[in-house]
Amino acid sequence: MDVESNHVERYLQNQIERSTSVWYVVRHLPNLQSIVVAKFSSRTKAEAHLRFLKQARPTASYTIAFDCVYE
Repeated sequence: MDVESNHVERYLQNQIERSTSVWYVVRHLPNLQSIVVAKFSSRTKAEAHLRFLKQARPTASYTIAFDCVYE
């Protein structure tokens, strides 16, 4: 199973790197700090993960951020 999951992770990472835009799920921390908890190649996937995180940790604050890479 680990080999298969590593293959999937590498595939997803390559898809994100090829993409011209990246969607981040950001968790807000105290003292105006934040941390990127995940990145996705599509907004739909980022929103789905955000819904999961809000169910898993309802007291935490999350946001979706967009980063457009210009070539």
